[in-house]
Amino acid sequence: MTTLHPSTPWDKRAWLDDMPFRLGTYVQTADPALVEVLARAGFDYVMIDGEHSPLSMETIKNLIIACSGNGIAPFVRVKQNIGALVMEPLDAGAYGVQIPQISTAQAAKEAIRSAKYHPLGERGANPYVRATGYSAQKFTDYIKWANDNTLVIIQVEGVEGISNIEAILDTPGLDVVWLGPYDLSQSMGRPGQVDHPDVIQKMKEVIEKARLRDIAVGTFADNVEAATRWIGLGLRLVAISYETRMLFERAKTIVDSMRAEILAS
Repeated sequence: MTTLHPSTPWDKRAWLDDMPFRLGTYVQTADPALVEVLARAGFDYVMIDGEHSPLSMETIKNLIIACSGNGIAPFVRVKQNIGALVMEPLDAGAYGVQIPQISTAQAAKEAIRSAKYHPLGERGANPYVRATGYSAQKFTDYIKWANDNTLVIIQVEGVEGISNIEAILDTPGLDVVWLGPYDLSQSMGRPGQVDHPDVIQKMKEVIEKARLRDIAVGTFADNVEAATRWIGLGLRLVAISYETRMLFERAKTIVDSMRAEILAS
């Protein structure tokens, strides 16, 4: 298989199937060194957050480059289910895109159409972008590789999406359905109660329906305990916290410990 970075070949199906689950985290800061840190810590992927952060496309591209050089898979969450927004990170070399606010099968079809080339979709074609090695790779070869290996993650975040989940899961080209526990809890009238039994039950129902179709399910987890619970229920991709949250928690632990020790002495 020919890729832009032969030292870190990307095979979507192998990546999904070689391990029982994959661990990642969200990234919302611009420094590529943070991606290096996360890669060396052992994370399988980063989800570069283009929806809830001020990151520019140029910065996102630099973070993708940092991922490619450190053996960690770069995915990008885009702001909206719009073709141009889906295309940009893929042209920059992202291995996949997470597309938010999907609540119908039609929206899922539009997302997949934006992420894939003909005959699977209508992604804009340019043979001179980073994803093709700036034309070093034969474009027809890249189109085939991209159609086979681009990971399409659709984010189902509310009760409307859950009610349409079987039609969404039956959409050709879908790789991962991503459940947003916070938005789901809010749409169920229990904002922020991601541990509520009703919220967990809804997510379990989706996990089972996806398993029957061999579609992976992913979600966000605040901490290791939550991530462990979701993995135990059958989730294949879990994003634990944000890099900024991990930095804050570790920094606060050190500061609080030092102050407590000094005051006690």
